Amino acid sequence: LRAAVLLAGEGCRVQLASIPKQLLGTRFNPDLAQRTLASGFKAAEGFKSSQSAASGGSLQVIDASDSAILEKLLDKTEILIAAGPAGLPMLPRVTWSARSPLKWLLDFNLTEPLGIEGIKPGDDFTEYDGKRALGALAIGNPKMKVHKACIEKLFERNDLMLDAEGVYGVAKQLL
Repeated sequence: LRAAVLLAGEGCRVQLASIPKQLLGTRFNPDLAQRTLASGFKAAEGFKSSQSAASGGSLQVIDASDSAILEKLLDKTEILIAAGPAGLPMLPRVTWSARSPLKWLLDFNLTEPLGIEGIKPGDDFTEYDGKRALGALAIGNPKMKVHKACIEKLFERNDLMLDAEGVYGVAKQLL
């Protein structure tokens, strides 16, 4: 959710999709699914009224009730982020490898099986079938540098508070 909001704030047209029930199988929890969707809709509404919306980006939440909906979304997607429950394979390689619009694959999942089949945790812009991949470790290592920099900043002033925007600002300074 946080990645979706940040990308929208950078001017991307983001479609945040739920995980279809059939992918979750016995792990499907209808109450959790509804709470998760509600959080997504709340974030999308909050984005519309934020200063970040001036970037021209957008955040749309899609209730992907079945895998066919996800398949259709992939035909128009350039950046795919898999951020599901630990150990849940969400995207087989055969599904993503032939999709030409798809350029970037990010898998936040470090637990086997990974969320995107064929992506390794240490992949750091590794090329697969004309797409660039970032695995969980390649994402997590810079994230830890951001955490460290934020803690250092908090020691600079007693009254400093870092919300998500503040942390993102610190991250951008590290680039």
